[in-house]
Amino acid sequence: MKKIIFPILAVIIISATSCRKDRTCTCTTVSTSGGVSATSTDIQTRSASTKRVAKATTNCYSNKYTQASGNSSYEVVTTCKLS
Repeated sequence: MKKIIFPILAVIIISATSCRKDRTCTCTTVSTSGGVSATSTDIQTRSASTKRVAKATTNCYSNKYTQASGNSSYEVVTTCKLS
């Protein structure tokens, strides 16, 4: 019985700990207004966490925001990647 329990327990422990590692969220933001663009990059690191937890705690989400007022428009596009 011990020959079966120890290998199974070892596999469970290894699989549970392998999901936790340092995660880095890199977000690139491009702001465009009147034909002029500005780019910025934000990098956040979350240590020893799962992908789901790191994405939520670092706000690692891509989005797009557009605002138009009269003849001018303003657009912000944020692209994020979690690795």
